[in-house]
Amino acid sequence: MVSAFTKIFLPTGRTLSQCEFRAYERPCASRILVLLQTIWATLLLSLALLASGCLETARNQDPAVFSPTVTLECASAQASDCSVAGSTMYVGLLESLAMECENYLASLSAQQLPQAFDALGQGSGVILGVYLTATITQWKDTSGSVIDVLLSKRYKACAFVDANGNSKLDRGEAVGDGEVLPGSGSAKIVDWYNY
Repeated sequence: MVSAFTKIFLPTGRTLSQCEFRAYERPCASRILVLLQTIWATLLLSLALLASGCLETARNQDPAVFSPTVTLECASAQASDCSVAGSTMYVGLLESLAMECENYLASLSAQQLPQAFDALGQGSGVILGVYLTATITQWKDTSGSVIDVLLSKRYKACAFVDANGNSKLDRGEAVGDGEVLPGSGSAKIVDWYNY
């Protein structure tokens, strides 16, 4: 606080008394206030534009949800390889619901399999009663990175039992297919047949 006896020295060499200082201070404060109001308005406008862009993007895309849990249950009466404990069971998810799994899987080499699906999971088959079963909870994308979310849309699920351990579908191995909707709880693939 400036006392009545204090003088303020300006760069011009003039001095101001307290009353003159108060008069000098107001225009400066109003300029600061205008500057703060401009910054605030710019910030609000930026946030509004960002939000509208995000909403527009969200309208054009399906929302992401956690990756699904898929249970594979292959009965030995359905396919002969569904009785081989320890077999690796693969399941790949594709956005194309029209995909014919048997031909698609048969066309893939072991090197192509990891890049052939939007999400690929695998598990070791365990015999439970008359079923060879595996639960898939971890998924990898085409680059081999673990993914936690998928788009909330229906996926074609293509599965096979790799009885001989060469990471590709061979004659006589079991093939299964179905549809999976991430975010709707766990899904089961129970329709199997020999390739």
